[in-house]
Amino acid sequence: MELTRADLSLGRQSGLLSGLRARGHLLALGAVLLLAGFLRFYNLSALGEGNLYYTAGVASMLQSWSNFFFVAAEPGGSVTIDKPPLGFWLQTIAAFFLGLNGFAVMLPQIIAGLLSIVLLYHLVGRQFGRWPGVLAALALAITPVAIAADRNNTIDSLLVLALLLAAWAFIRATETGKLRHLLLGALIVGLGFNIKMLQ
Repeated sequence: MELTRADLSLGRQSGLLSGLRARGHLLALGAVLLLAGFLRFYNLSALGEGNLYYTAGVASMLQSWSNFFFVAAEPGGSVTIDKPPLGFWLQTIAAFFLGLNGFAVMLPQIIAGLLSIVLLYHLVGRQFGRWPGVLAALALAITPVAIAADRNNTIDSLLVLALLLAAWAFIRATETGKLRHLLLGALIVGLGFNIKMLQ
């Protein structure tokens, strides 16, 4: 039996459709990430320098290693910011490379927010399927309070990412029974407390 060109073309189209079905969730996740990026970066300059208290702290931290290490709230280094250091260290590193401006101090939170969307997709997708994972990612991507937190230099988005990473590590620990995943989860929770102490 001889295959005609029409049969071959139909076979290719069928293969393409099955490939799209198999990878459709990835295309949907990509669309969710594009939407999330747009919502987080759109007109970011209108927000100015973000929370001026924290931006002033980052400016102070850029002036000396001592101010950086102790998260100094003012150039003299006698007063510290009212939060733990890790999130502000990330903002200071971004400001060192990009200059002290609103974009630089907000960028770590935006990146953390986008990574949280991907991680939530992974966590939900592993337990309940890929499409529920896409829906969970979409919910986080368009939740107004998540967008507002990501578009600011408060450090809540970094804490959310740390907690999602810890959840991933603890889930892996229960699945594999390996101590290293449990310890990794504990380490990430500790890092989370050095981002923001749930206050």
